[in-house]
Amino acid sequence: MTNEFQPNFVRSKRLAASWSQQELANRTGLSRAGVGAIEAGRLAPSVHAALALARALDSTVEELFGSPSAQPDKITWGITPNTANPRFWYARVKDAVLAYPVSEETTQLDWHDSIDERVQLSAADQEKADQTLVMAGCDPAASLLALEYQRQFQFRMILLRRNSQESLDLLADGKVHVAGMHFGGGTERSANRRAARGRLGKNAKLVHVATWEEGIAVHPSVDASNVTSLLRSRVRWIGREEGSGARQLQNEILGGTETPKHVAHDHRMVASAIKSNWAEAGPCVRLVSEESGLRFLSVHRKNYDFCFHAEMAADPRISALLATLRSRRFRIKLAELPGYRTDQTGEVAS
Repeated sequence: MTNEFQPNFVRSKRLAASWSQQELANRTGLSRAGVGAIEAGRLAPSVHAALALARALDSTVEELFGSPSAQPDKITWGITPNTANPRFWYARVKDAVLAYPVSEETTQLDWHDSIDERVQLSAADQEKADQTLVMAGCDPAASLLALEYQRQFQFRMILLRRNSQESLDLLADGKVHVAGMHFGGGTERSANRRAARGRLGKNAKLVHVATWEEGIAVHPSVDASNVTSLLRSRVRWIGREEGSGARQLQNEILGGTETPKHVAHDHRMVASAIKSNWAEAGPCVRLVSEESGLRFLSVHRKNYDFCFHAEMAADPRISALLATLRSRRFRIKLAELPGYRTDQTGEVAS
């Protein structure tokens, strides 16, 4: 993964300005093919070309191409791997290129980028990093969003399976671009706003994804027609961890008087525990409960929102995410999922 020429930041600066290669070529007097070759590191720019690019991108030659002695980026871990020599993807978050190990808690619909985190990044590697969005959250339908995002805009999406509080913490720590969360009860959005502002201050922006049905997934053998009768039947519960939106639902139902012996870390793990007869009931969303062939006792609808830093609003990856959420095709498909409503999908609130 070495390159003949020094890695450069022409592409990332161009994307930040929302320009095509042709538009940058028009502004600099270069050819579109020349701009593409310089961005990919296949062509070393002349002094004239480097100065023209720096002027057009409101930058300096040093900022775009580095000094002759400068070294390429070395990646660091965005998420610490739990195995030696892991496969991983990389993405640029703020000004750093971070590595995300392939594991049961990460999803990316593409081959891994590398297996050696000590290698220096080539221009092609940096291009991949600039085209990758990292999102943390617990939406079981997130992979459908990633597919549509890539289909419409050719950007990649890395999904980290995390609960609402963990996702928000990763966003605040500069490890992800977007955090998904569903705090509070019912469809009021103030709980999500409070949590985002409490962690990020006025820098937080929210975009609405969907309202979904939350309730209790129940083993088909349990004879209970509603939550009240379920509580009387003294079933074995699978719980959720602190910091998750489902834990709030669990506390609301059980009132803190009963603590489940076992804890799951996402909706699908809850359903899997019930199907495997480790438990008979647990907090879940309708989509996962129905997909798993379990009975579902609805409790309420809750808002699922994405949070991101306000200064990222102009980033092409965030712009593409908002456009995907608002696209007719995605909203129709999302609304077809059990328990999802998309009346306000794509609406941004500060």
